[in-house]
Amino acid sequence: MSQRIRAFFGLTGVFILILFLTTALGPAASGAADQKTKPKPSAGQAYDPCLPIKQIKQMAGDPNSIDCLPLKIEITWDVDERVFRASGMTDQVKFTLVEEYGAYLYLLYDSGKRKKLISMAISGPEPEVERFINARFVKIQGRILGCRDLGGSNCREYDIPAQELAVTVIKAATVDEDGDVQCGFSASWDEMGDVREAGLNTSQLSLAFEQIIPKDYYVYPKLLHVVETGRFGLKADAEKALSYDDFAKLWEVGELVKYFSEKYQSPGSIAGHKIDQYARSVEATVKITSGEAKKEKWNVIVEGRESDDTRPPLIYNPGAGVKDQHPISVSFEWKLIGNIVLAKRKNRYSFDSGRVSWASCDSKVIQITDLFDCRKKNCPDAPEPGSLMGRVLSGGVEGQNLRISWPEFNLRECVECNLKPGSKGNAPPYKMAFGSNMFVTMASGVAVPIRDGATAKGTFQGMSCTVTLKKVS
Repeated sequence: MSQRIRAFFGLTGVFILILFLTTALGPAASGAADQKTKPKPSAGQAYDPCLPIKQIKQMAGDPNSIDCLPLKIEITWDVDERVFRASGMTDQVKFTLVEEYGAYLYLLYDSGKRKKLISMAISGPEPEVERFINARFVKIQGRILGCRDLGGSNCREYDIPAQELAVTVIKAATVDEDGDVQCGFSASWDEMGDVREAGLNTSQLSLAFEQIIPKDYYVYPKLLHVVETGRFGLKADAEKALSYDDFAKLWEVGELVKYFSEKYQSPGSIAGHKIDQYARSVEATVKITSGEAKKEKWNVIVEGRESDDTRPPLIYNPGAGVKDQHPISVSFEWKLIGNIVLAKRKNRYSFDSGRVSWASCDSKVIQITDLFDCRKKNCPDAPEPGSLMGRVLSGGVEGQNLRISWPEFNLRECVECNLKPGSKGNAPPYKMAFGSNMFVTMASGVAVPIRDGATAKGTFQGMSCTVTLKKVS
């Protein structure tokens, strides 16, 4: 079998290969099998994920029975690897990796009239298109063991600092020496329902851990996959793979999001003896989109109030052993503005990106008595609302409504109150920190219709806010 044919089908299953060759290619199958070249774009040529389908379609006995839709796949990997040492030490590497590349949705019908859909498959990326793969680390943290000898003695734990991202290298290897796809995403469905699977693998990762340990130490051990193989993968069985409805949604709506996960843990002892224990958690969010999306810029504006009336009251002693209590609270008036981008495909919206462009909060001390002079003071180490500006926003579309998730933020306002001069009686000094801890969380729960000028209101335990959506371009 030629490397091109093998690359075309990727991991979608032997059954689809046989079905495709017998139904669609006909007598041209033997000629295709003799070709030893794989399709790849020439210098300066834009990458077309459907290129292998188009070339095979030209040789098919019934080319109308084949269809192809170019796709874009974005996979966000969240990986947590740990080795619990019998010595009591622990290795851990935890990272988030994002990969983007082109792919295709292949459809096979039983005849040129397309009366019946026989099978569907998604595969990508194609081999020899490494330059069209975008892979990047979003974050990485943890610690590794550095040992003085390869046997694992005289070891110390070394933290992976944030700046170590600068020396992290990613090798986007997509095919091995036999032509088999080693990186990417594949899924298939057929009318019988017994050839349905999904598989995904990361690029080859090369992390320069040697640079964070002393020169006379070795990186130990090889139990961590990110050290030994630099690759992670997931397989989904028929129940958790892509269903017919998933494929149909991708075809009709132009966007599909699927979640895959796997957890594994090895035994921690053998015959009662404690040994090194390996554990990993791998989660992958796969976002598949088709067609070019129209990007639209919008502003989302949140205005509202939260009051903190949970603090102790002011105490006033007018005399004769009497103690009066006077309630006190602080009202927080919030305003948040986010600049967001929405992607529109086939009249369906999805959230693309966003950042906080404005954040302010005016506070006011509320008391029912005029006996005290109360002033606001800066709380030590308290963050300012302006620190939210520039933070990343996330969001999601539910039907025709948009929900924005704002970064968590706890605002504090310190208040000092003293009895006014000339007042009778006495009162102990009052120093208290008030807070706005739930407003931003409440705003994140409000869904607003995707329409220029649309508003929606949110309320929770005495708080209230109004969310307004305005189209910019």
